[in-house]
Amino acid sequence: MYLIFDTETDGLNIRTSKPFIVPYAVVDKNLNIVKIKIAHTNNDIEMQEFLQHLKDIPTIVGQNIKFDLHMMLNYGIDFNLIKDKNYIDIGVLARLVVDHDVQTDKTFQMSLKKLAVRYLGVDSANEERQLKMELSQLVMEHKAKMQQYFESYNLWPKYNKTENTKRINEVYNNWNKVFHLYPQLADKRRKFLKAYPEPTYADVSNVETYALTDVKLTYGLFKLWYPEVVRKQQVPAFKRTSEAVIPLLLMERQGFTVDVPRLMRDRKAILREWAKVKIIDPRTGEELNIGQHAKLKELYEYESGMQLTCADKDTRKSIEEKSPAARAANYIAKMEKYLSTYITGILNKLTEIDGEYKVFTQYNLAGTVTGRLSSDFQQFPRDPLELRDGSLIDIRGWFIVPKDYKYMFFLDYSQMELRLQCEWTNIIQGEPDLNLARAFSPYQCSLINGTYYLNENLNEAWKPTDLHALTAKHAFPNIDESHPDWNHYRSLGKRTNFAVNYGASPAAVASALNVPFKTAEDLVNGYRKAFPGAVAFAKWIRKRVWSIDNIPNLMFRRYYSRNSHQLLNWLVQGSGADILLEKLRKVYDYIQDKPHWQFMISVHDEVGYVVKDIPQEQLAQEVKEIQKLMTHSMTAVDIITDIEYSTTCWSDKKEWKNAL
Repeated sequence: MYLIFDTETDGLNIRTSKPFIVPYAVVDKNLNIVKIKIAHTNNDIEMQEFLQHLKDIPTIVGQNIKFDLHMMLNYGIDFNLIKDKNYIDIGVLARLVVDHDVQTDKTFQMSLKKLAVRYLGVDSANEERQLKMELSQLVMEHKAKMQQYFESYNLWPKYNKTENTKRINEVYNNWNKVFHLYPQLADKRRKFLKAYPEPTYADVSNVETYALTDVKLTYGLFKLWYPEVVRKQQVPAFKRTSEAVIPLLLMERQGFTVDVPRLMRDRKAILREWAKVKIIDPRTGEELNIGQHAKLKELYEYESGMQLTCADKDTRKSIEEKSPAARAANYIAKMEKYLSTYITGILNKLTEIDGEYKVFTQYNLAGTVTGRLSSDFQQFPRDPLELRDGSLIDIRGWFIVPKDYKYMFFLDYSQMELRLQCEWTNIIQGEPDLNLARAFSPYQCSLINGTYYLNENLNEAWKPTDLHALTAKHAFPNIDESHPDWNHYRSLGKRTNFAVNYGASPAAVASALNVPFKTAEDLVNGYRKAFPGAVAFAKWIRKRVWSIDNIPNLMFRRYYSRNSHQLLNWLVQGSGADILLEKLRKVYDYIQDKPHWQFMISVHDEVGYVVKDIPQEQLAQEVKEIQKLMTHSMTAVDIITDIEYSTTCWSDKKEWKNAL
């Protein structure tokens, strides 16, 4: 038996929003619907019937199923009711069974409605359009009511029509971005929204019809694709993803605790600095803003002496040494990014939970073809923004240890994709690429008196290969570490390594690195000389795509594709994605009887945990156990983690001395 369910909710916050209806369908072992109903959360009898199905049926099906599980937990169900279920997410099914070359086509879209149109021939756009139009109308009325409320207190000036629309939209939709401009409205806006909450889908007339349609579409795609999982040999990836649902759910619910005073201080510092930075045309004295592209392009050409095609960020970066205006525009753009994307984004998500301010994200299990997790937390930059006075705006400093915990621990996979690439060279050649292997271990070396020496030269001690330096040295044979610009050349080598690993051509490298085509050719040739095994791996893929319709990654997720360029990326990145999913489950199983450990975050190849204050000896032992669980053994080199920790905030993390 299978239970398909959805939730319609009063918001999208995974910790505070609640469902008002739960449409669901019970499906038998032959994949036929035996019951389809709606349970209203204010009707105890209807909810008891649904919850009995949730208790009895082992396999749960949904679109973005983790969100609906959050809503049920917010409704008040016991976590034990859902922790041992099997989970099937429609988006994951699509990623596993739809031809992967189709998925990379620009016409392919992953939303439930778009998938239903394409694969079921069912178009429910009118229902969705009606739903959104009615909600939009309610929001417009609510916005007008807010303005009238302000006017009743003589707080809303008489603007012209255009200015009035702009201002009320700012106050209503973008408050966390512009609140410093309207201090007189803050208290009244808060009181208005408390008295008159913003409309939700619960206020829309056709929401039940819409909700039942979503369940029917989910069922149709489930019935179509579920049998394909076995036929397409995707069971390992399917099972691994299902088992990661609960660990990721717990990670999402833990969230990140935010130091709001520090964030607000940084916000004020950026606003003060922004007000000081001007882009002045020296010819006319005119002040330009960053959105005046045509005038800026003309100014950049004047200052740089170069003919330019546009005034975008890549152009600005390429000429900033020659153009003061481009430098100022780049600086403003960075500050605007921090304000709009990071600070406002966090303020928009900020939720008070048990006296702390937290932000939450959702990890999309079906966001990529490879299987790699995606979330808005992936976008946090590692490096701080440096203001002209030397002060640093460090996003990671905003995220602090929660009040009931003592530590943050971060286990970061060390050079994961390069290690995986090394493993692939071993598989297709029978031995790993020599330079790749020696970056991580004394491969083909002899231990003499406690020191490893190269087998081909026993007078030379092994030291880990600097992969990026090696590419640079092959590309520029007359340049080495003694050159005054060595760091620049090594940086070119590093960026080339990552670009070519993902299939970039010399033309693509020239564009990405903003270097002449001849330099890009030299860099690509340097890569090929440095890593012949990696070149052989790419050639192996190009041949294999024409002899077989799919290639499995190292964890047996299969990619049905003829695109060798994409597969070069997928087979490496997808292997890492599946390893991470598997390890999340292993750690979850380990910490189930250790409530002092909780998942906190996954960013790229890094997993973060929070830990309560426990005896140091116990802590050291458990950290080692988790590190062992996250280690992945391979035939060439192992996938290992570095360990860092903090007792204050993310940016203060430091090496954990008791690492393996």
